[in-house]
Amino acid sequence: TPDVTRDEPVEFKTSRKWSIPEIPAQHYIDQLLMYCSLKGVRSGKVVVFYLTPGRKWDASVTTGPELICWNIEFTEDELSEVKKWMGVTAFAITDALKTLEHSALPLCEEWMCGRKGKKKGETKVNCAWYHQCQPQGRYPEANLGS
Repeated sequence: TPDVTRDEPVEFKTSRKWSIPEIPAQHYIDQLLMYCSLKGVRSGKVVVFYLTPGRKWDASVTTGPELICWNIEFTEDELSEVKKWMGVTAFAITDALKTLEHSALPLCEEWMCGRKGKKKGETKVNCAWYHQCQPQGRYPEANLGS
């Protein structure tokens, strides 16, 4: 569910990124699109609380946190397409739960599988089903993104 809903959905996030992008992360926009589609509205907001924007690794620059808000608008086609996708995905999940066969499901967002660690060769698996799913291109752990 969206974090706040009045006239339009508002999704709040936090980030430790050291720079603020011009647009929010695509998975934030995708999540908002789903909420807007379910609510039947064409716009919403993504609000990100950046904890460390502008900092430098050598501590030569330190900054305070910043709160950034983006107003996002979607087309009727985008709302319609994502609503269809959600219906197909809901059916696939229901079927997978009945058959205990996950291979027909779409892959989760890549970051949900895991990531490379801070030390060379280190990885962190985020998903309890990662070793059963073995997502192509992301398995084994050496293939996980940053």
